[in-house]
Amino acid sequence: MFCSKRSHWVAYRFTGGEPLLRSDFEELYIYSRRLGLQVILFTNATLITENIARLLAEIPPGKPIEVTSYGMSATSYESVTRRKGSFTTFRSGIDHLIRYNVTLFIKLAILPPNLYELDKAEQWARSISRNHEYPACVVALDLRSRRDSAQKNNSICSMRMPPEKVVEILGRNNGYRKEMLQFCQRFTGTKSDKLFNCNIGRGICVDAYGNAKGCLSLQVPSMLYSLEKGSLRKALQDYFPDFVERKAHNPTYLQQCAHCVLRGLCVQCPAKSWSEYGTLDTPVDYYCRITHEHAYFLGLMQRGEKGWQIINWHDRINKAKCKLEVF
Repeated sequence: MFCSKRSHWVAYRFTGGEPLLRSDFEELYIYSRRLGLQVILFTNATLITENIARLLAEIPPGKPIEVTSYGMSATSYESVTRRKGSFTTFRSGIDHLIRYNVTLFIKLAILPPNLYELDKAEQWARSISRNHEYPACVVALDLRSRRDSAQKNNSICSMRMPPEKVVEILGRNNGYRKEMLQFCQRFTGTKSDKLFNCNIGRGICVDAYGNAKGCLSLQVPSMLYSLEKGSLRKALQDYFPDFVERKAHNPTYLQQCAHCVLRGLCVQCPAKSWSEYGTLDTPVDYYCRITHEHAYFLGLMQRGEKGWQIINWHDRINKAKCKLEVF
Protein backbone atom coordinates (compact mmCIF):
# COMPACT_ATOMS: atom_id res chain seq x y z
CA MET A 1 0.00 0.00 0.00
CA PHE A 2 1.34 3.40 -0.98
CA CYS A 3 0.16 6.77 0.29
CA SER A 4 0.93 9.87 -1.72
CA LYS A 5 -0.07 13.37 -0.62
CA ARG A 6 -0.40 16.54 -2.66
CA SER A 7 -1.84 19.93 -1.75
CA HIS A 8 -5.33 19.02 -2.95
CA TRP A 9 -5.65 15.23 -2.80
CA VAL A 10 -4.56 12.10 -0.99
CA ALA A 11 -4.55 8.73 -2.72
CA TYR A 12 -3.86 5.21 -1.52
CA ARG A 13 -2.36 2.80 -4.01
CA PHE A 14 -3.13 -0.84 -3.37
CA THR A 15 -0.43 -2.89 -5.06
CA GLY A 16 1.85 -5.79 -4.36
CA GLY A 17 2.52 -8.39 -5.76
CA GLU A 18 -1.21 -8.79 -6.05
CA PRO A 19 -3.25 -6.84 -3.45
CA LEU A 20 -6.37 -8.96 -3.97
CA LEU A 21 -4.57 -11.88 -2.34
CA ARG A 22 -5.41 -10.22 0.98
CA SER A 23 -8.51 -11.71 2.57
CA ASP A 24 -9.31 -8.30 4.06
CA PHE A 25 -9.01 -6.36 0.79
CA GLU A 26 -12.68 -5.36 0.71
CA GLU A 27 -12.54 -4.16 4.31
CA LEU A 28 -9.42 -2.06 3.65
CA TYR A 29 -10.88 -0.67 0.45
CA ILE A 30 -14.19 0.39 2.01
CA TYR A 31 -12.40 1.94 5.00
CA SER A 32 -10.12 3.96 2.71
CA ARG A 33 -13.04 5.27 0.66
CA ARG A 34 -15.01 6.18 3.79
CA LEU A 35 -12.06 8.32 4.83
CA GLY A 36 -12.50 10.19 1.56
CA LEU A 37 -9.30 8.83 0.04
CA GLN A 38 -8.99 8.11 -3.65
CA VAL A 39 -7.82 4.55 -4.29
CA ILE A 40 -5.45 3.49 -7.05
CA LEU A 41 -5.68 -0.28 -7.54
CA PHE A 42 -2.92 -2.16 -9.38
CA THR A 43 -3.99 -5.72 -10.18
CA ASN A 44 -3.61 -8.50 -12.73
CA ALA A 45 -7.41 -9.05 -12.53
CA THR A 46 -7.13 -12.81 -11.99
CA LEU A 47 -8.79 -12.45 -8.57
CA ILE A 48 -11.50 -9.99 -9.64
CA THR A 49 -14.75 -11.73 -8.78
CA GLU A 50 -18.25 -10.54 -9.56
CA ASN A 51 -18.61 -9.38 -5.94
CA ILE A 52 -15.44 -7.30 -6.10
CA ALA A 53 -16.44 -5.80 -9.45
CA ARG A 54 -19.83 -4.90 -7.98
CA LEU A 55 -18.12 -3.29 -4.98
CA LEU A 56 -15.87 -1.21 -7.25
CA ALA A 57 -18.92 -0.11 -9.21
CA GLU A 58 -21.01 0.78 -6.14
CA ILE A 59 -18.11 2.55 -4.40
CA PRO A 60 -15.91 3.85 -7.24
CA PRO A 61 -12.22 4.15 -6.33
CA GLY A 62 -11.86 7.64 -7.80
CA LYS A 63 -9.14 6.51 -10.19
CA PRO A 64 -9.21 3.94 -13.04
CA ILE A 65 -8.29 0.38 -12.06
CA GLU A 66 -4.86 -0.36 -13.56
CA VAL A 67 -4.74 -3.90 -14.93
CA THR A 68 -1.57 -5.54 -16.22
CA SER A 69 -1.91 -7.92 -19.15
CA TYR A 70 0.69 -10.61 -19.91
CA GLY A 71 -0.64 -11.92 -23.22
CA MET A 72 -3.54 -12.29 -25.62
CA SER A 73 -3.78 -16.07 -25.51
CA ALA A 74 -3.42 -18.82 -22.96
CA THR A 75 -0.14 -19.86 -24.57
CA SER A 76 1.56 -16.46 -24.38
CA TYR A 77 -0.02 -15.39 -21.10
CA GLU A 78 0.87 -18.55 -19.22
CA SER A 79 4.38 -18.61 -20.70
CA VAL A 80 4.88 -15.47 -18.63
CA THR A 81 2.87 -16.30 -15.49
CA ARG A 82 3.80 -20.01 -15.56
CA ARG A 83 0.46 -20.74 -13.95
CA LYS A 84 -2.00 -22.95 -15.81
CA GLY A 85 -5.48 -21.46 -16.02
CA SER A 86 -4.34 -17.91 -15.24
CA PHE A 87 -5.38 -16.59 -18.66
CA THR A 88 -8.94 -17.79 -18.13
CA THR A 89 -9.19 -16.14 -14.71
CA PHE A 90 -7.62 -12.96 -16.13
CA ARG A 91 -10.21 -12.66 -18.88
CA SER A 92 -12.97 -13.51 -16.42
CA GLY A 93 -11.84 -10.67 -14.14
CA ILE A 94 -11.77 -8.26 -17.10
CA ASP A 95 -15.27 -9.37 -18.11
CA HIS A 96 -16.58 -8.68 -14.58
CA LEU A 97 -15.11 -5.17 -14.60
CA ILE A 98 -16.58 -4.41 -18.03
CA ARG A 99 -19.98 -5.81 -17.08
CA TYR A 100 -20.18 -3.47 -14.09
CA ASN A 101 -18.82 -0.48 -16.05
CA VAL A 102 -15.76 -0.12 -13.83
CA THR A 103 -13.28 2.29 -15.41
CA LEU A 104 -10.02 0.49 -16.13
CA PHE A 105 -6.66 1.13 -17.71
CA ILE A 106 -4.71 -1.67 -19.39
CA LYS A 107 -0.92 -1.86 -19.04
CA LEU A 108 0.89 -4.24 -21.36
CA ALA A 109 3.81 -6.27 -20.06
CA ILE A 110 5.73 -6.81 -23.30
CA LEU A 111 8.07 -9.79 -23.00
CA PRO A 112 9.65 -12.30 -25.42
CA PRO A 113 6.74 -14.83 -25.15
CA ASN A 114 4.12 -12.24 -26.19
CA LEU A 115 6.10 -9.81 -28.35
CA TYR A 116 4.52 -11.19 -31.54
CA GLU A 117 1.09 -10.10 -30.23
CA LEU A 118 2.00 -6.46 -29.68
CA ASP A 119 -0.22 -5.00 -32.42
CA LYS A 120 -3.19 -7.07 -31.32
CA ALA A 121 -2.61 -6.22 -27.65
CA GLU A 122 -2.49 -2.48 -28.37
CA GLN A 123 -5.77 -2.59 -30.27
CA TRP A 124 -7.46 -4.59 -27.52
CA ALA A 125 -6.18 -2.30 -24.77
CA ARG A 126 -7.51 0.79 -26.53
CA SER A 127 -10.87 -0.86 -27.17
CA ILE A 128 -11.74 -1.61 -23.55
CA SER A 129 -9.96 1.00 -21.47
CA ARG A 130 -9.48 4.71 -21.13
CA ASN A 131 -5.97 4.50 -22.45
CA HIS A 132 -4.23 7.26 -24.31
CA GLU A 133 -3.54 6.74 -27.99
CA TYR A 134 -0.75 4.34 -27.10
CA PRO A 135 -1.21 2.10 -24.02
CA ALA A 136 1.34 1.99 -21.23
CA CYS A 137 3.96 -0.72 -21.71
CA VAL A 138 6.24 -2.47 -19.24
CA VAL A 139 9.32 -3.73 -21.08
CA ALA A 140 12.19 -3.67 -18.56
CA LEU A 141 11.86 -6.08 -15.65
CA ASP A 142 13.30 -5.50 -12.17
CA LEU A 143 14.81 -8.35 -10.20
CA ARG A 144 13.32 -9.50 -6.90
CA SER A 145 14.25 -6.89 -4.33
CA ARG A 146 13.94 -9.45 -1.52
CA ARG A 147 17.13 -11.06 -2.81
CA ASP A 148 15.85 -14.44 -1.67
CA SER A 149 16.21 -16.54 -4.82
CA ALA A 150 19.05 -16.47 -7.34
CA GLN A 151 17.10 -18.97 -9.46
CA LYS A 152 14.07 -16.68 -9.74
CA ASN A 153 16.26 -13.69 -10.53
CA ASN A 154 18.00 -15.66 -13.28
CA SER A 155 14.56 -16.49 -14.66
CA ILE A 156 13.63 -12.79 -14.68
CA CYS A 157 16.88 -11.94 -16.47
CA SER A 158 15.98 -14.45 -19.18
CA MET A 159 12.80 -12.45 -19.83
CA ARG A 160 14.54 -9.09 -20.19
CA MET A 161 14.43 -7.44 -23.59
CA PRO A 162 17.69 -6.18 -25.13
CA PRO A 163 18.00 -2.40 -24.53
CA GLU A 164 17.63 -1.58 -28.23
CA LYS A 165 14.37 -3.58 -28.35
CA VAL A 166 13.05 -1.79 -25.27
CA VAL A 167 13.52 1.59 -26.94
CA GLU A 168 12.16 0.32 -30.26
CA ILE A 169 8.91 -0.76 -28.57
CA LEU A 170 8.49 2.47 -26.64
CA GLY A 171 9.31 4.48 -29.76
CA ARG A 172 6.35 3.02 -31.65
CA ASN A 173 4.25 5.81 -30.16
CA ASN A 174 4.18 8.65 -32.70
CA GLY A 175 4.46 11.31 -30.00
CA TYR A 176 7.13 9.53 -27.98
CA ARG A 177 10.16 11.31 -29.41
CA LYS A 178 8.68 14.78 -28.88
CA GLU A 179 7.52 13.95 -25.35
CA MET A 180 10.89 12.51 -24.40
CA LEU A 181 12.80 15.53 -25.72
CA GLN A 182 10.53 17.78 -23.65
CA PHE A 183 11.16 15.54 -20.65
CA CYS A 184 14.92 15.69 -21.18
CA GLN A 185 14.83 19.46 -21.41
CA ARG A 186 13.18 19.66 -17.98
CA PHE A 187 14.66 16.80 -16.03
CA THR A 188 18.11 15.91 -17.38
CA GLY A 189 21.50 17.59 -17.13
CA THR A 190 21.63 17.77 -13.33
CA LYS A 191 24.68 16.16 -11.71
CA SER A 192 24.76 14.99 -8.10
CA ASP A 193 26.44 12.52 -5.77
CA LYS A 194 23.22 12.04 -3.80
CA LEU A 195 21.82 8.54 -3.61
CA PHE A 196 18.17 9.55 -3.85
CA ASN A 197 17.07 11.81 -6.67
CA CYS A 198 13.35 11.13 -6.35
CA ASN A 199 10.37 11.93 -4.14
CA ILE A 200 11.38 9.61 -1.32
CA GLY A 201 10.13 10.97 1.99
CA ARG A 202 7.14 12.76 0.43
CA GLY A 203 5.02 9.64 0.28
CA ILE A 204 5.06 6.38 2.17
CA CYS A 205 4.51 2.69 1.52
CA VAL A 206 3.26 0.15 4.04
CA ASP A 207 3.95 -3.52 3.39
CA ALA A 208 1.91 -6.52 4.47
CA TYR A 209 3.97 -6.84 7.66
CA GLY A 210 3.32 -3.36 9.04
CA ASN A 211 6.61 -1.85 7.90
CA ALA A 212 6.72 1.62 6.40
CA LYS A 213 9.09 2.23 3.50
CA GLY A 214 10.09 5.39 1.71
CA CYS A 215 9.85 3.54 -1.62
CA LEU A 216 7.77 0.59 -2.69
CA SER A 217 10.77 -1.20 -4.21
CA LEU A 218 13.29 -0.45 -1.47
CA GLN A 219 13.44 -3.69 0.53
CA VAL A 220 16.59 -2.95 2.51
CA PRO A 221 15.94 -4.30 6.06
CA SER A 222 17.83 -1.45 7.73
CA MET A 223 15.63 1.11 5.93
CA LEU A 224 12.27 -0.23 7.08
CA TYR A 225 10.30 1.54 9.79
CA SER A 226 8.10 -0.60 12.05
CA LEU A 227 4.70 1.00 12.59
CA GLU A 228 4.22 -1.24 15.61
CA LYS A 229 6.97 0.77 17.32
CA GLY A 230 6.24 4.20 15.86
CA SER A 231 3.71 6.23 13.87
CA LEU A 232 3.19 7.32 10.29
CA ARG A 233 3.66 10.93 11.36
CA LYS A 234 7.05 10.21 12.88
CA ALA A 235 8.09 8.15 9.87
CA LEU A 236 7.23 10.97 7.46
CA GLN A 237 8.59 13.80 9.58
CA ASP A 238 11.68 12.30 11.20
CA TYR A 239 12.77 9.06 9.57
CA PHE A 240 12.46 9.12 5.78
CA PRO A 241 13.41 12.76 5.07
CA ASP A 242 16.97 11.91 6.18
CA PHE A 243 17.32 9.60 3.18
CA VAL A 244 17.30 12.57 0.82
CA GLU A 245 20.72 13.74 2.03
CA ARG A 246 22.49 10.38 1.79
CA LYS A 247 25.53 10.33 -0.48
CA ALA A 248 26.92 7.64 -2.77
CA HIS A 249 30.33 6.13 -2.00
CA ASN A 250 30.84 3.60 -4.77
CA PRO A 251 33.78 4.86 -6.93
CA THR A 252 32.15 3.77 -10.19
CA TYR A 253 28.93 5.56 -9.26
CA LEU A 254 30.84 8.73 -8.39
CA GLN A 255 32.82 8.61 -11.62
CA GLN A 256 29.87 7.84 -13.88
CA CYS A 257 26.34 8.26 -12.46
CA ALA A 258 27.14 11.34 -10.36
CA HIS A 259 28.40 13.16 -13.47
CA CYS A 260 25.95 11.76 -16.01
CA VAL A 261 23.66 14.23 -17.80
CA LEU A 262 21.24 11.35 -18.45
CA ARG A 263 20.46 10.71 -14.78
CA GLY A 264 16.96 12.22 -15.08
CA LEU A 265 16.24 9.80 -17.92
CA CYS A 266 17.71 6.80 -16.12
CA VAL A 267 15.81 4.57 -13.67
CA GLN A 268 19.03 3.78 -11.78
CA CYS A 269 18.30 4.22 -8.08
CA PRO A 270 19.17 2.61 -4.71
CA ALA A 271 16.24 0.19 -5.03
CA LYS A 272 17.48 -1.07 -8.41
CA SER A 273 21.04 -1.40 -7.08
CA TRP A 274 19.81 -3.35 -4.08
CA SER A 275 17.77 -5.82 -6.12
CA GLU A 276 20.67 -6.41 -8.53
CA TYR A 277 23.71 -6.35 -6.24
CA GLY A 278 22.69 -5.97 -2.60
CA THR A 279 24.18 -2.48 -2.36
CA LEU A 280 22.64 0.98 -2.67
CA ASP A 281 25.05 2.66 -5.06
CA THR A 282 26.29 0.09 -7.57
CA PRO A 283 25.38 1.18 -11.13
CA VAL A 284 23.05 -1.26 -12.89
CA ASP A 285 24.52 -1.88 -16.32
CA TYR A 286 21.20 -3.01 -17.87
CA TYR A 287 19.43 0.25 -17.07
CA CYS A 288 22.49 2.28 -18.07
CA ARG A 289 22.42 0.64 -21.50
CA ILE A 290 18.69 1.32 -21.91
CA THR A 291 19.19 4.97 -20.97
CA HIS A 292 21.99 5.45 -23.48
CA GLU A 293 19.90 3.67 -26.11
CA HIS A 294 17.18 6.27 -25.46
CA ALA A 295 19.71 9.07 -25.98
CA TYR A 296 20.85 7.53 -29.27
CA PHE A 297 17.22 7.15 -30.40
CA LEU A 298 16.48 10.79 -29.60
CA GLY A 299 19.50 11.95 -31.56
CA LEU A 300 21.18 13.42 -28.49
CA MET A 301 24.31 11.29 -28.55
CA GLN A 302 26.44 9.30 -30.96
CA ARG A 303 27.20 5.62 -30.51
CA GLY A 304 30.10 5.18 -28.13
CA GLU A 305 29.51 8.44 -26.24
CA LYS A 306 28.69 8.24 -22.54
CA GLY A 307 26.44 10.51 -20.55
CA TRP A 308 29.17 11.42 -18.07
CA GLN A 309 31.37 12.71 -20.91
CA ILE A 310 28.87 15.23 -22.33
CA ILE A 311 29.30 18.95 -21.71
CA ASN A 312 26.97 20.76 -24.14
CA TRP A 313 23.87 18.81 -23.14
CA HIS A 314 21.15 21.47 -23.40
CA ASP A 315 22.51 22.66 -26.76
CA ARG A 316 22.06 19.12 -28.02
CA ILE A 317 18.47 18.96 -26.75
CA ASN A 318 17.56 22.27 -28.38
CA LYS A 319 19.13 21.21 -31.67
CA ALA A 320 17.27 17.87 -31.63
CA LYS A 321 13.96 19.64 -30.89
CA CYS A 322 14.49 22.11 -33.74
CA LYS A 323 15.29 19.26 -36.13
CA LEU A 324 12.13 17.42 -35.04
CA GLU A 325 9.96 20.50 -35.60
CA VAL A 326 11.35 20.96 -39.10
CA PHE A 327 10.27 17.45 -40.06
